[in-house]
Amino acid sequence: MRRHELSDEEWKRLEPLLPAEKGRVGRPVVRLTNRIFMNAIFYVAKTGMPWRDLPDRFGPWKTVHDRFTQWNRRGILQKVLEEFAKDADHKSNMADGSYVKAHQHSAGAKGGP
Repeated sequence: MRRHELSDEEWKRLEPLLPAEKGRVGRPVVRLTNRIFMNAIFYVAKTGMPWRDLPDRFGPWKTVHDRFTQWNRRGILQKVLEEFAKDADHKSNMADGSYVKAHQHSAGAKGGP
């Protein structure tokens, strides 16, 4: 498994959430499996790389981006995010006042409320 790619365990969780793989009549076969596609999305998300700079192993960047747009509109990627959110450690999402500085205005100060 390469860096930034789904493990077999992660893939088993996601695969049932994704549309079935099928070809399109009259189109040349571009073999962008759902797993390769999901790995491409995670690669872009984790590296911050522009779509156009995707490594060749993911296939044509435009094909990946077009599917991303379609799946996003259909809510498929939201289901993927919700599945991974089940693993989130929500306790670490709390803001601690000892780390957050507050800006105070005094009522009588210039420019105050």
